[in-house]
Amino acid sequence: MKVGLYFGSFNPIHHGHLLIANYILQHVKLDQIWFVISPQNPLKRSSTLLNEYHRLHLVRLAVEGEKGLKASDIEFKLPKPSYTVDTLAYLQEKYPTDEFSIIMGSDISRLSRGQGNPDPGCTLITHFLDGNPPNDKNREIRPVSAAGIGARRDRKKRLLS
Repeated sequence: MKVGLYFGSFNPIHHGHLLIANYILQHVKLDQIWFVISPQNPLKRSSTLLNEYHRLHLVRLAVEGEKGLKASDIEFKLPKPSYTVDTLAYLQEKYPTDEFSIIMGSDISRLSRGQGNPDPGCTLITHFLDGNPPNDKNREIRPVSAAGIGARRDRKKRLLS
């Protein structure tokens, strides 16, 4: 199964998150998109976040009845704060036959530039939010891996067609 992992605090989830997820689900070859709620993002103060279980509940309500969209509490089972590298390694071990893609906004993508080495195990789909849904000019796809996150980046960007 091809799964897009849409990481975030979802504090709270809103229509923009759902529009992006549905657009990516329609235009990228994915079977599902999992909204991975981060209980404690290392880049955010916990005092600014709604309770993690409230955020999870809101995401579940938002995706209820939406084909291909699912709320995931996988990071609730992992050490806090949540780091993508740990979550990705856990998922690749737990679901070795699935293919994962990481979906993130341009704010987080800028922080991840220069990280990772190509690995066929995972793909990164970046959407650049400019008030419009992702399109051919404002999204990018590039390979990433749990082992490569944090290492030097040496890959070419490819625009989705």
